[in-house]
Amino acid sequence: MKKIRIDRVALVLIVLFLFVSAFLVYNNYHTKNGDDNKNNIDNSFKLDDSNTKNFSKVFVDGKVFSYEDIKREYDILPFVLRQQMSFDDYVNKFFIPRTLLLVDAEKNNIVVSDDEVNASLEELKNALLQQNSSLEEYLDSNNLSLDEFLSRIKEDLLVQKDIDFVTKDINVSDDELKAVYDAFNLSSKNLTFEQSKNDLYNFVLNDKKNKFLQTYISKLEKKFNVKFE
Repeated sequence: MKKIRIDRVALVLIVLFLFVSAFLVYNNYHTKNGDDNKNNIDNSFKLDDSNTKNFSKVFVDGKVFSYEDIKREYDILPFVLRQQMSFDDYVNKFFIPRTLLLVDAEKNNIVVSDDEVNASLEELKNALLQQNSSLEEYLDSNNLSLDEFLSRIKEDLLVQKDIDFVTKDINVSDDELKAVYDAFNLSSKNLTFEQSKNDLYNFVLNDKKNKFLQTYISKLEKKFNVKFE
C-alpha cells in the first residue's frame, strides 16, 4: 500500500489548484506570498510513485479512472502549472488525494448548491476578464463544455467543504500562539503579541489542519482501497 504525505501547504491549494480554476489560485497565491512558497506546492501531497508508472487505470473505492481521462485532466491545466509538475506528480500529489476527499465528501453527505456553484463561476469569470480573457475563450481553448466546467467547480467546492467539515473541531490556544510568537522572536521586530495574534492564529490553525489532514488522507487511502493497474 502506498503512503500519502501532506507537507505544510495552504489548504486552498488542496482544492482549487487542480483543474481549470487552478491558474487563478496560482497567480493570487504567488502574488501574495512570493515564490518561496513554490516548494510547498511541489511537496503538497506525495505518494510513492513506484506503482504509478505505466498504469492503465486507478481504482478508488470501487470507482475506476482511466489513464486517458486523468491525462486529459492534466493536459488542460494551464501551461504554467504543467511546468511546475509532471504528470506523475499530478497523479500522486493531486489527483489521488483530491479523489479521496471527493469520496469522503459523499460519505459525509456533503452537498453543494447550484447557487454556490454559480457564485464561484461568476468569480472565475471576473478573474478571467482581469486577464483579458473570457470563459468562452478558455472553454474553447481546452475543448471543455460548460457542463464539464461547472462539474469541476462543484467538485472543488465539495472538497473544500469536506476539509472544513473534518477539521471543524481543530482549535488554537493562546499558549500555542505565544509559543510561535516567541519562536519567531517577533518582539524584536516591535510587534506585540496582541498585534500579531490574528496572523499567528491563521498560521497555526492552517498548520494544525495540514498535520491533521496528513493522517486523515493516509486513513482514507486504506479505507477506500487505492489501486493502480
